[in-house]
Amino acid sequence: MLLIFVATFFCSLVIGYLGRKRSLGFWGLTFGSLLLTPLIGLLLLIVTNDVPQPQDTSNQ
Repeated sequence: MLLIFVATFFCSLVIGYLGRKRSLGFWGLTFGSLLLTPLIGLLLLIVTNDVPQPQDTSNQ
C-alpha cells in the first residue's frame, strides 16, 4: 500500500516538473495529478498550452 502511494506521489511530481512551463504550472499539475490520478494528470499535461515567453526588446 505504501509503495502505491509513493509511486503515485513520485509520478505526480514528475508530471508537475514536466508541466512547469505550461498554463497550469508545476503546482497545478502536481495537485491535479495527486487528486485525480497521474494518468489524468498526464492528460492535463498534454492538453494544456505552453506559456508564451516574453519577447527580448533589448536590441532596440
